[in-house]
Amino acid sequence: MFRSLWRAIGALSLMSGIVVAQGPSIATTLTVTGSVTFPTVTAAHYDDGYVNASTALNYTIARQGANQSRTVTMYIHALTTTLGNGKPIGDLRWQRVASPGFVALTTSPVIVQGPTSFSDPGLSGTLEFRTLLQWTSTPPGTYSTTVRLTIIQTVP
Repeated sequence: MFRSLWRAIGALSLMSGIVVAQGPSIATTLTVTGSVTFPTVTAAHYDDGYVNASTALNYTIARQGANQSRTVTMYIHALTTTLGNGKPIGDLRWQRVASPGFVALTTSPVIVQGPTSFSDPGLSGTLEFRTLLQWTSTPPGTYSTTVRLTIIQTVP
């Protein structure tokens, strides 16, 4: 009965590829592949206090054009303050693979990677997600938000 009522995070949409450039005009692209899905939540997940997403997002930051050095910083933030049903956005957590610990998602941009200098071939990584669960305050339902990834580059 319990398992059929819940579908954790129903949708996590993503906006990406926003670039703010300073210095000479050199294009840099942000490509994101994959989608974030969560498994059906079980009582064991509630006992653990969280459920990890079944899938992750892979990203690549690549230069376009001449092999010129640049410094890039990538940020993440949510476009909504809740996941729905009063569940705060901070209950959705993210981390770069191989980074220590999950970080609460906020509506203010937070650095994911950088500032990092590179010329070729670029930078890549993977973002994993988890959502916190509480027996008393996370009712069955579908929860969703939109996450924005932004890169800012500086070209010397």
